[in-house]
Amino acid sequence: MKKYYLSFIIIITISTNIISQNIWKLFSISEEDFQLVSSLGIDSLQNIIIKDKWDSDPLLYRQAAEYLLNYHSDTHTQFLLNNLNTVIDTTRTDMFSLLQWDKYFIDTYIKGILGDPSSMSRMDTIAQFCPKSNIKVAAIRKLAEAGYYDYWVYINSRKEDIDAKVVFFMYGEDQRYKSYVLNYLENQIQNIDPNDWSKIVEIAGNIGDLDSIREIEIIDNYFRSTTGETRKYYFDRLNIIDQVNQPYRSMWVIPLEPDEFLRSTYIPIMLEERTFLEAEGYYSPTWIHFMEEWLPNESSSLIKGHIEMNIIDFKPLKPDTISSIENNMDYTKSLIDTVYNYTWLGDQQFKDELQSILQSAQSNLQTGDSLACRVQVQAFQDLVDIVFNDSLNTDPRFVTIEGWKFLYWNAQYILDRLPEPPVVVTLSLEVINPAMSLVNPGAFSLEIKGTGFTTNSVVYFNGNARATTFVSDSTLNAQILSTDVSVAGNYPVWVTEVTTNSDTLTYRVVSTLPQPVRPVLECVRNNGDGTYTANFGYKNDNDVSVYIPIGNRNKFTPTPQDRGQTRIFLPGRKYRVFTVNFNGSNLVWTLNGRTSTASSNSAPCQ
Repeated sequence: MKKYYLSFIIIITISTNIISQNIWKLFSISEEDFQLVSSLGIDSLQNIIIKDKWDSDPLLYRQAAEYLLNYHSDTHTQFLLNNLNTVIDTTRTDMFSLLQWDKYFIDTYIKGILGDPSSMSRMDTIAQFCPKSNIKVAAIRKLAEAGYYDYWVYINSRKEDIDAKVVFFMYGEDQRYKSYVLNYLENQIQNIDPNDWSKIVEIAGNIGDLDSIREIEIIDNYFRSTTGETRKYYFDRLNIIDQVNQPYRSMWVIPLEPDEFLRSTYIPIMLEERTFLEAEGYYSPTWIHFMEEWLPNESSSLIKGHIEMNIIDFKPLKPDTISSIENNMDYTKSLIDTVYNYTWLGDQQFKDELQSILQSAQSNLQTGDSLACRVQVQAFQDLVDIVFNDSLNTDPRFVTIEGWKFLYWNAQYILDRLPEPPVVVTLSLEVINPAMSLVNPGAFSLEIKGTGFTTNSVVYFNGNARATTFVSDSTLNAQILSTDVSVAGNYPVWVTEVTTNSDTLTYRVVSTLPQPVRPVLECVRNNGDGTYTANFGYKNDNDVSVYIPIGNRNKFTPTPQDRGQTRIFLPGRKYRVFTVNFNGSNLVWTLNGRTSTASSNSAPCQ
């Protein structure tokens, strides 16, 4: 009784620390249970619980509670907390009471998932008094999941039972029992045939849950002491639990493995981008150097081709983004020594020169001059590239493909982290539309095409800034006033970007157009409903675009004058520029004194 009182005090203490939190994780309802209850209405599910259908159908009661928990907890949490309140009499041992323990466990478990703090003391009641071993073990497991380990003697006595064994392993998470559980597991492994790798991996996995380093040691020992396919199984497990050391295991086992197929499986396929299956170390100079040294000893032509492909295709991995630029530079400096020692880089003076350039770059970085640092790193990369590509040079300097990859790409990874040098914006004007008009055309929008435009760009017309709209880095629109073009003349147009001016183009205002702009009727389509559609184009014989606004010089008769015709006429012949619907009577487009007439008798459209 004293033990129960102390346990209850501990449970209450734990419970007050997890009020309103989910004590246990939500479990998913089985597909079979889902099919059985998903067709029932919410009211029916509630009634199953309220009317306590457990006595007549325990399975249906559990399914209803689980379904509401999984799919309607947002609206029925309080309902479940209020109604899953089975009361247990710990002194009764009749059949009815035995069944009630199952119900009491289900209620307690679900209430714990919903964060009810009383669930801990209820679960402890099950662990202490339940006469059914499977329910008792399940309750002890739930207490262990919540960090409460007070049933070691019971669990240890039943550790060979399937259900209790899982809980026994969980008790290893408590420092009081960790050594005992680990020793038990290791003794189990010693009695298993090393070729029964799946059983050993399973038990070692349980050890790994408590001591990951010990799991690695155990599996590594079996990897080194077995042969053939069994060894490969242990290698594959190590690729999951200790990937970082896999390249060294490959280097150890490849010379020992007589089977060509198995030997090939210890050499990954190295693409430009590493997959999660390969350790990072397979992209290191150490591994590449090993492959080069092993290549002449390899008897299989297929594996030789595999190795040669790796050497050609691999790309050094990018450093971790949390690594500082300075650390990346330190690593690249150390790479210079590595590739020199592997004879992937020739000439001591060349090696010293490369390290000196990187040291200068690092010094600039430390003083805050990242742009100067970038210049030096770029110089380093360029020099490596030049020497690598200059195979005809007779000086002692050289860089092999392996040395080039490690030095060039690690320099690139540094450059990717450094700020880009400021871009020198060159403002250039290519064309303005329109570029010419008759006197007094009124206000209009001028389109400027060029390069280097930004939101700060301002268009100047005859020395005066005009309202400018940024469209893109190659297009601006400017609002030209009617007073700007009220007198014939040549007016300069340019763009200003802060303190930089572009080149200048000329807008011409003339009393008479140098060359004609002719309206052209292309064809007329009969719409079949008493209406017709005229297709119009034009021909501008001037070498620049011309602006002719709607009015006496650009109109349709009969009215309305504006029927959607163009106002800016580009140089040359333009076909089917716009269409006009009309009734078949004469429709005349007048353009700067020239006319083109459409009617129902005009050439039909093909």
